[in-house]
Amino acid sequence: MTDQERVFNLRERYLRDPIPTRLGNLASSLARLASSAALPARRATATYLLLETESFIEWTGPMVAPAIQPELADMQVELARWRLRYESLPAQQIDCAAVAELARHSSQRVLQWSGLLEQEP
Repeated sequence: MTDQERVFNLRERYLRDPIPTRLGNLASSLARLASSAALPARRATATYLLLETESFIEWTGPMVAPAIQPELADMQVELARWRLRYESLPAQQIDCAAVAELARHSSQRVLQWSGLLEQEP
């Protein structure tokens, strides 16, 4: 099964959740990407997570608050650029630290948008 097939199999399950949970899942995937991207040996995992996070944004973006939509779209474009680099360039030509930093920052931002940190137990 290809990475794209795996991601699209997630779609039905992902769309069952409310928007805050979807954003929380996106933040979690971005955090995993930050960890994987920092390690060149985990290139295949990072490539998959780049595709997964792009898809999560695509499936959720139109349903979030209008103020968040442009930032999510920009995030998706940047993730797509990195995925294309991962798929086409040799490992030594990829700035893994830059990908990890983008993913870490994006994860924190998306988690804030989700409102999950503000909910009472």
